[in-house]
Amino acid sequence: MSHDKEESFAAVHRDVELGKLPVASSTPIKLSGSSPSLHLQNQKNGGGGPTSAATKTSTATSLRWNIRKLSVPIKKKHIARLQGNFELLGQPGGNMSDTGGPFGSNDGSVRLATARASGRGSQSSFAALNGGNGMKAERNILYNVVGHAEKGQMLALMGASGAGKSSLLDCISLRNHRFEGCVYLDRNPVDTHFFSSTAYVHQVDMFFATLTVREHLTFHAMVRVRKEVAVADRLRRVEEVIEAVNLSKCAESLIGGPQAFIRGISGGERKRLSVATELLSDPEIIFADEPTSGLDAFMALSVCKILKGLANSSRLVVCVIHQPSSEIFELFTHLTLLARGQTAYCGTRAGGVEYFANTLGLECPQFYNPADYLIEKLAVNVLLEKPEVPVEDMLRAYQTSTLARDNRAWMADVEEGGSGGGMSALVSSREFPATAWTQFVQSYKRTVKSYGREPVLAKVRFGQAISMGLILGLVYLQQPFDSSATKNRLGAMFLLIMNQSIASMFTVSQVIPKDMAVFMREYLTSANRPSSYFLGLSLAEVPYQVLFPTIFGTIAYWLIGFAPEASRFFVFIVTLVLMANASCSLGYALSTLTGHDGVAVALGPVLMLPMSLYAGVLHSSDNVPWYFVPLDKVSMIKYAFQAIVLNEYGSDKYTPKLRQFVFDYIGVEEGQIGFCIAMLVVLLVGFRFLAYVFLLIRAKRALM
Repeated sequence: MSHDKEESFAAVHRDVELGKLPVASSTPIKLSGSSPSLHLQNQKNGGGGPTSAATKTSTATSLRWNIRKLSVPIKKKHIARLQGNFELLGQPGGNMSDTGGPFGSNDGSVRLATARASGRGSQSSFAALNGGNGMKAERNILYNVVGHAEKGQMLALMGASGAGKSSLLDCISLRNHRFEGCVYLDRNPVDTHFFSSTAYVHQVDMFFATLTVREHLTFHAMVRVRKEVAVADRLRRVEEVIEAVNLSKCAESLIGGPQAFIRGISGGERKRLSVATELLSDPEIIFADEPTSGLDAFMALSVCKILKGLANSSRLVVCVIHQPSSEIFELFTHLTLLARGQTAYCGTRAGGVEYFANTLGLECPQFYNPADYLIEKLAVNVLLEKPEVPVEDMLRAYQTSTLARDNRAWMADVEEGGSGGGMSALVSSREFPATAWTQFVQSYKRTVKSYGREPVLAKVRFGQAISMGLILGLVYLQQPFDSSATKNRLGAMFLLIMNQSIASMFTVSQVIPKDMAVFMREYLTSANRPSSYFLGLSLAEVPYQVLFPTIFGTIAYWLIGFAPEASRFFVFIVTLVLMANASCSLGYALSTLTGHDGVAVALGPVLMLPMSLYAGVLHSSDNVPWYFVPLDKVSMIKYAFQAIVLNEYGSDKYTPKLRQFVFDYIGVEEGQIGFCIAMLVVLLVGFRFLAYVFLLIRAKRALM
């Protein structure tokens, strides 16, 4: 039996009571939905814990949504192919009329709409796929999806692949606000407090692999709980959550992951850790996107029982669930079925099978998993077989049913709300619960721990610094100080600079995009600011960008036989360190610009080659083509190489004639070393600032 299963089946039953927090807890946290602060109350003696003056009691009891439309544009070059798909299905490519369906026809998947009239509730007109002027192609993901759920319920969003389940979850949780419609708490459109009272468990788990379970939860307790709550209470909350989701046995284990080459906690423990992370802020509403994905039957049931326990504690749980077992299906209290972006059923879980039998004549066979049966009927492929009841008839039957009218009854009483597309200002106005300083300190500590425990990267970088220093030192071992060694010395200096620039830039280009994916998720939950994350990351990297160039430069300097003067050795090391950090800054800029490690690594040589060509060794620096002048001006390779040459040949070990010859050869003048070092500092700061700007733009776009 696996490690997870050895935790005992009895522990699963304790998960059902998770929402109440462990009985042993002396300070369970009571959520205040109308205020982002946390209210701590002593459960045993009724004593009051630290309470924010701004804390208010939440009165919201229901979540309601009216998603009139969520669509994506289709490029014109794809329209002909889509028209061919209609013809393959036996549908004419033209003369599509607006039937109220999501695609402008009963079976279609695309429509051409004229420019939408201004004003709320305006209708789009439709035309043929080969329509005329002023038309645009759109594909509707969701269309007229109305529903509601109450606290204490556990709602399942189900349907065939591509039905719009995850899209609906993203809309009602406001992770996607590019829809027409509105989301309400009770009868009021949601406000900024909505984000502090909700949690979102992603389908794909993302963690820093080199942190332990407790360290990960402690970090989030520090950055996601408001500053009014004492640190001791936050740490106590971490222990309560660890106990509640049965992570005590692995609390000191590294999370691990395949990319970090660390065998950490199991898949079930990772999923429970994702849930635990969201429980730290005591949310009223929990959204979960396929929480059982990738888990075996036992662990899937265990995770769902945790979510059921949250629902039993007067919280609302909304899950996208894919092919649940009969046991898991029985845990849900309510069910929403989607097909082609529309609602096929919305009601109680127990009433779903009865609705399909009485309304559509589709009776679930005895001893058949109802979830499998319902999805099977909604997922019939019209190209392979003729369904008992076409999906279009199912959608039409629901829209005209008494159940649908009852589900829409609440819309007459709600306040008028803006469209989801107009909620971007609301999303952008979210408040960060912790201060920028707290988030910076915690980000810095986390990055230092992560780098220090990286079993492969740190060893490789250390080994590379020593081995490359030895290789270059032995190749150019103890060069004489006369003109016969000029070519060798200049070659050694150039290789020193190139090796350090490539090593520094490529290292961060491969690591930062992976860490940045975790940061983007934290930013969307207000757990971290771009400034706090970036400053913490930059400062944590500095010791490595000082230590490794120093080791590399020290070995190479004395083996090659550069000027044996302490002052010149110091300038050499400073130049090499500045060069390494400037290259690191360029790597940051490429990483934040592209967001992909492979693309960043591929772009690196494209920029490095022109920068290296005009350093003065491979090509005359006086004859730079106009189209390479910008890269020449920001070439840290050129400035570092010239600084090292000026530093070395400024020594009395070389004759004035040889010194002047070398300076003329590489195109520098004596006394420019200060300018070169200053330019390295400027480029270090400039590229680093540019990287921050790219990160900020990427973060802001994630909210759009």
